[in-house]
Amino acid sequence: MDEPGHSSLSNATITVPLGKLPNSGYELQQSEEGKIRIGQAAVHINAQLGREQAITFLRIRDGLRKSNARLGDGKPVWTNVETLKWVLEQMMVK
Repeated sequence: MDEPGHSSLSNATITVPLGKLPNSGYELQQSEEGKIRIGQAAVHINAQLGREQAITFLRIRDGLRKSNARLGDGKPVWTNVETLKWVLEQMMVK
């Protein structure tokens, strides 16, 4: 049990670069429908995002690409999986 005045929750804030949406094509169509695919062999996340969530996710991915963001292992952030990994890495307690 938590001591009075001490919460087991904490807050974290990260700064994320936002880019632009694709002008056309499959990804734009999918984001309009709230569909973003995030999958990899170890863990597969299958989630239906809302339209604005999907658009925001693609903007984050574009911003990370344009800012040459890298994962902790030095790999460039390019895919949806790498985008999610980058966000999670930013939230990890160091």
